[in-house]
Amino acid sequence: MKLLVFALLSPACWAIEVPLDFTIQNDSKANLTYRVGTGLTAIHQEASFQDIHTAEVAYSGNILAIAEVNDSTGSIDGIRFTGGAISTAPTAALLEASVGNVPFQITFQAAGLVRTASSNEMQVLSGGILDGDVHFTTLTSGLLEVSNYSKEGHTQGTVTETVDFATGSSDLISGESLFPTGTGASSVGSTQTGSNLFTKDFSASLFSIIQVPTQAPDAQIQAAGLPSNQQFKQRYLETGALSASTTFSIPTAFGQWALDNGLDLTTGQEKNEAGFPYAVLFALGLPGSSTSLPITFDHSGGPSALLTAPASGLGFPIQVLYSPDLETDFTPLNSSYLPGNNPISRGTSGSIAISFPTLETGFLRFAVNL
Repeated sequence: MKLLVFALLSPACWAIEVPLDFTIQNDSKANLTYRVGTGLTAIHQEASFQDIHTAEVAYSGNILAIAEVNDSTGSIDGIRFTGGAISTAPTAALLEASVGNVPFQITFQAAGLVRTASSNEMQVLSGGILDGDVHFTTLTSGLLEVSNYSKEGHTQGTVTETVDFATGSSDLISGESLFPTGTGASSVGSTQTGSNLFTKDFSASLFSIIQVPTQAPDAQIQAAGLPSNQQFKQRYLETGALSASTTFSIPTAFGQWALDNGLDLTTGQEKNEAGFPYAVLFALGLPGSSTSLPITFDHSGGPSALLTAPASGLGFPIQVLYSPDLETDFTPLNSSYLPGNNPISRGTSGSIAISFPTLETGFLRFAVNL
């Protein structure tokens, strides 16, 4: 649409804080491995683990963050995670291991595991790569249960270890990092998807390698009915990838000007009480309540007009239209009557002298495409 406005170049770019709510995508999965064994074998000797459970588990939920967004490009230049609920699909297994000649059955169950994301500080991003030393996750709820009992009845009773993450921590799952250090391991970025006069729309994506190892040394659980030095060793590991996405909008320069002036605009053609279109006032860097414009006329050497553009420059190309009277249609003024081309280029600043054709009277109109 064409309006009788001048457009102001956006001021120097700055960062604005935008809350983000990432939705975890369906392709977010990890391989979960639970190992059980016996004895006091050194941690790196895998042969001590007699039975292994593996399963693919899915992630769902959301991740909350505050992002520092470049107001001009919409790029995410900084991020700090503030919460959310990363849910792990439940898994269970029945395993077997022996202590001496006594065979045991071990049940493993993980249910309702939920993590939240947080950050020590706002990370200034370089190439969108996340720093695992700044961001981390914490188990906030869910149950982890391991039980064992003798299959042959040589011992009595059952030993069960249950951890409720709402009330305590586990020695089986610790040292978590969904945002591990490493080039390309975890990243965040944004892409513009649309815009209008008042806002620019973006999609944002988050990707992270998943690394949730067991605590070292290995976790232990007492073997039911045997002396205290007879224990099962346990290890837990998740490895996979998590992806999440969201959308956000930021104001354009005109949209931000409207917000700063307390205006609720819908078309850009609205006028203030003095009759000036708000778009004109924005274009010339004036408050929304202004009652005059920086235009002067000189008739000493033939009719001419002097327009003072803002120091930051015109934000849109401005077309100058001319009519010898108000009954004749306005048409583009020949560029020979301007210091440059018509339309006047975006970014032009300072005084712009506009001459009239050699006639006794004339009228000028200024228009920009928004």
